[in-house]
Amino acid sequence: MKGLAPLMTLAFLILLIFTGCAAETVARRPVSEALRRDAEAYAQAHDVALDEAIRRLSLQDPAGELQTVLQEQEPDIFAGLWIQHEPEYKVVVSITRDERRIWRRHICGGPLEDQVEMRKAAVSWEELQVAQIRTIEILDTIESRAHTSIDPRRGCIVIFASQESLEPRVEAAGECLPDPICFEPSSFPPPPPLDPPPGIVFPRRDPPEGTYAEMTALMIGELAEVDGCLRIRAGSDDPGVLVIWPYDHTMTADEQGVLNVRDGSGQTVAREGNVLQMGGGEVPEDALSQFTSIEIPDRCASSYYWIAASGIESANRDELPMPPAPSP
Repeated sequence: MKGLAPLMTLAFLILLIFTGCAAETVARRPVSEALRRDAEAYAQAHDVALDEAIRRLSLQDPAGELQTVLQEQEPDIFAGLWIQHEPEYKVVVSITRDERRIWRRHICGGPLEDQVEMRKAAVSWEELQVAQIRTIEILDTIESRAHTSIDPRRGCIVIFASQESLEPRVEAAGECLPDPICFEPSSFPPPPPLDPPPGIVFPRRDPPEGTYAEMTALMIGELAEVDGCLRIRAGSDDPGVLVIWPYDHTMTADEQGVLNVRDGSGQTVAREGNVLQMGGGEVPEDALSQFTSIEIPDRCASSYYWIAASGIESANRDELPMPPAPSP
C-alpha cells in the first residue's frame, strides 16, 4: 500500500491537470465615470444593486473577446454567444459539440468562468453564414426586399416576411430555401387603397415585407403638380424632383381641386402649393425598383427621385434658413 501512494498522488495530479481549471486572478479595474453612469442606468432598468451592475457591465469586454476567439479558432463548432440579463445574468455560449474541450480551453479559469452557460446547437455559426448568403441570393432572384439576420438563440436565418407570401414565390422560381429558416411576419398594417384623382401620378413605396428603413437626409421645397406629377421644387423655374411617398400615404383633391397628401392615420401632411420639409434621400433611376414597383410614366420620369420618409411637415417660408451670402 505504501508503494501505491506515490502512484495515486501522481494519478491525482494528472487528473487535476486534465480536468481542473487553472487559477487566474482578474484584477478589478477602477470604475470610470462613464461606466458608473451606465451602471446606474442598468441598475435601475434591471433592479439590481449598483455594484452588481458595474460587475456585469465590466464583463462585456471579456464576452466580446471570447466571441471573437471562438469565431476565429472554433468556426465549425461555435454557434453563437449572447448575454442574458433576466431572469438571471449569464453569458450563453452555443456550440455544436466538444463542450468539455471548449470549456477547458477557452472558458475555465477566465473572468467568465462563473457566468457561462453552454448550450448545444444543431448548426454552427459558419453554416448559418453560408445559409444566409444563399437565402439572400434566392430573395434577390424573386426580387424580394425582405431583410434577413442570423438568430443564434434559435439557430436559424430569420426572414422578415410572412411564410405564406414568400414561399409560393420561391417555389415558382424553382428555388428552395436552405435550412434552418425562421419567418418574422411584418407588424406593419396593410396600406390603404390608392385612388388618386384622374391624371395624377402618386407613386409610393411598396409595403414592407418585415422591416422598413428610411433615409434621413432633409428636403425643403414647394409641393407642385406639374403635368400630373407631384414634385418638390425650389421655385417656379425649378423642374423639381418626383417624390416617392411612404407606403401608407394617400392623396385626394378637395372641393377646390387642391391636392392633399395624407399619412397612414388619415392626417393631412402636405398640400399642393405648400412649402414642405421632409426626410428621405435621393436615389438614381436604376435603383428605383428597390423601393417601388409602381411604373413611372415618361412625363414624370427623371434621372433621380426623392424617397420620402414619414414625418412630413409644412414649413413657413419666412422661417426657413437663408442661403449663405455670396463671397465678395
